[in-house]
Amino acid sequence: MKPLLQALIVCLIAPWMIGEEADAAQAIASMPAHRGVTVAIFAEKAGRLRFRFSPEPARETVHLYDVALPKSGLQGVGRPTLVEIVAGQPMQAKGPALAVQELGPAEAGLRSYPAGPVDLLLDLEWTAPSSDADVEGKPIPMQITLTYMACGTTFCLPPVTDHPFSFAVPTEWLATVPRR
Repeated sequence: MKPLLQALIVCLIAPWMIGEEADAAQAIASMPAHRGVTVAIFAEKAGRLRFRFSPEPARETVHLYDVALPKSGLQGVGRPTLVEIVAGQPMQAKGPALAVQELGPAEAGLRSYPAGPVDLLLDLEWTAPSSDADVEGKPIPMQITLTYMACGTTFCLPPVTDHPFSFAVPTEWLATVPRR
């Protein structure tokens, strides 16, 4: 298959597949719109959470920046799209969150995702000593921080850095989280 045709197929099918994967997961929380972006959290199998950063419907041409961008941006411009688990939680990330979407070309040294939703995947593991009896029937509260900046072609909304958000992880999903 020719590379151009392959790229076209990926561009047409990938957004549908991303949504399909998130639909198959269990939605567990949603942060209301804050500075132009909502964040939905999905519990997937094997201790993985999916965080979907979505521009508000009125801002569909808005893009978000690369997870690898420094937290303060590049010379103060832009912010990475990040989710971080607050220290001291019973579960911690095995590594940094990874984006599902491919990055677009760099502009002025900044890389961003195409306009629209961006999904980050984060694998978790238990860090606190516990037994199955400790969590039986009880959702586990989690605290995270979110960092992002939404920009359109002619504007940028104020950056969001380390915005706190709390949610509960459902009991039935906890059995999939590996123990350290």
